Amino acid sequence: GDGLAVKYADGGGSGSPSNITDSMFFKNNGQIQVNATSESVGGRVVIKHNVNYNTTDFDDDPTLYLLNDDRTTGVSEAAIVLAGRNTAGSTYRAAISGNGSTGLKFYTSNNAELDDTPAMLINGSGKVGIGTNSPKQFLSVLGRASFDVQGDYYGAWIDGNSDGSSSFNVGVWHNAG
Repeated sequence: GDGLAVKYADGGGSGSPSNITDSMFFKNNGQIQVNATSESVGGRVVIKHNVNYNTTDFDDDPTLYLLNDDRTTGVSEAAIVLAGRNTAGSTYRAAISGNGSTGLKFYTSNNAELDDTPAMLINGSGKVGIGTNSPKQFLSVLGRASFDVQGDYYGAWIDGNSDGSSSFNVGVWHNAG
């Protein structure tokens, strides 16, 4: 074959297995397949799962379950980190972390240091924060929010701060970052 197969047998009741199936396969190209040996797709890890989430709660039978069991920090979060490097060796990262209590946090970073400020989060109450760790409304944006249909610097934007200097603007605007 072209790799190493880990087999599963269901016992069969008579001491001999009645149904032997591949449950995990390590291909010689480095790909790991879980219940997916008949699939010919790219990627390093392929997990195949057959569940109807219209009739099954996703917590009862998830395709992938990540658990951080660190109990020293109060409420631990699991994370998925997506990373790549450029030709100069700089690391660029995007990450998703969270749990049911803290919600989901989305990070972006173009440096090697971990920045604990998420670019966006959805907290445990369902409030979305962009540029803020503590959204006060269902959508809280720290910074200018603009609405530009064609991307030509003409549209509507909102500026405001806590000292009462707030405005709703329509017309030509200049991207100040």
